[in-house]
Amino acid sequence: MTRWTEPRMNRLFDRADAILKGKANGHALPILEALSIRGHLSARNALATILTDPRRISRKVEVERALKLMRTDAFGGDAAALYNLAIHYRNTGDMRRYRHWLARAVRRSGDPHDVRELHIFETRFPHAIMRRFRRLRPYRKRDA
Repeated sequence: MTRWTEPRMNRLFDRADAILKGKANGHALPILEALSIRGHLSARNALATILTDPRRISRKVEVERALKLMRTDAFGGDAAALYNLAIHYRNTGDMRRYRHWLARAVRRSGDPHDVRELHIFETRFPHAIMRRFRRLRPYRKRDA
C-alpha cells in the first residue's frame, strides 16, 4: 500500500498540470480526482474548474459535484475556491451570486485584481460566453 505523502501528491499534481498544458501524455482527470479525495486543495480547484468549464460538455451531476467541491473549499477558507465560484456564477448568468461570492473572495484574500473587479462591478463582459445571456460588450483598453 502506497502512502499519500505531501511531496508525492505535489508530484502527481505537477504531472496532471503538465498533462492539462499539453506537455505530457496521459489523463489528468483521474489523477485530479484521486488527489481531491485526499484533500489536495490545488487539485480540487483544478478539478472543479475543469468540470464547470462552459466550453466542456458536462453532465449536470459533474457540475453539481464540482460546485459542492468549491463550496466545501470556500467554507474551509480557500480564497481561490471563492473566486472560482464567483466566476462560475458569472459564466452562468447569475449576477447576484457572482457579486456575493466575489465580495467574499475579496474579503478573504484582498487580491488587488479581485478588489478592482468588485469595485467596477459590471453586468456586461467581453467574453464570448456572455453572448448567450445577452451580456456581451466590446473589449476596452482596461480589459487587457
